[in-house]
Amino acid sequence: LSEVDDPARLNLTLNLGLPVTPALGDALAKVEFAGRHGVRRFSFFNYGFLGSGRLEWIARIAAAVSKTG
Repeated sequence: LSEVDDPARLNLTLNLGLPVTPALGDALAKVEFAGRHGVRRFSFFNYGFLGSGRLEWIARIAAAVSKTG
């Protein structure tokens, strides 16, 4: 991220599926890490293939993003 002039203009695409993201805590850690480095935009890869439990994570991730600014 040090090579990016404005990290707020980046978009981080998260894969919430297995084996990339085994638990909600892993997804939140990724978002928090990116947020500490200035990333403010997130999207989700292949969310149409996720089960209902993982789709519910998206609301929790959105809440975490809104807290970080």
